[in-house]
Amino acid sequence: MIAAVLAAAAIAAAPAPRDVTYNCTIPDLGGVNPVLVVASDVSTEFDLPEPTGAPVQIFGVFGPQQGSVGGLFSDSRFCKKAKTVRGFSRVGLKTYPPVTGLYGPGNTGGLECWTAAAVTIHVRATFSGRKVTHALVDLRSGKRHRVIVYGELIPGTRALVWASGAVCHDR
Repeated sequence: MIAAVLAAAAIAAAPAPRDVTYNCTIPDLGGVNPVLVVASDVSTEFDLPEPTGAPVQIFGVFGPQQGSVGGLFSDSRFCKKAKTVRGFSRVGLKTYPPVTGLYGPGNTGGLECWTAAAVTIHVRATFSGRKVTHALVDLRSGKRHRVIVYGELIPGTRALVWASGAVCHDR
């Protein structure tokens, strides 16, 4: 009886994943709507290329880093919270090597994906206190909201990335 109560307490104390979804507007840049995907062992980020300077980050999932507890970031100029999308899928996506350093996939500097003018970013993040301990992220594009990028982040350990070979390429 005591063991059952302790097991129930442990399950109740386990952190529950938090699902969030954002719809983001992707500006036209010379006839295409590019999104840069950068994964590292501490974050998964979606950026917009900026022809005259550094990319503009529109969304990110961050693990704990020096001076920061991490969490979720979205730029309200481009992304708005939306109704939560259910389910994740990486079927039909190309697998990239695990990312254990600063850049990815394959430590190449990330991916550039050509998307529709609006995309959906879905995140399922597990927190310990305010720190992200695990996250699943997908980027959906097009009328059917097909997953074109899927990522798994285990902060401080690695990031795994899958992407559509039809619309994404190494930078």
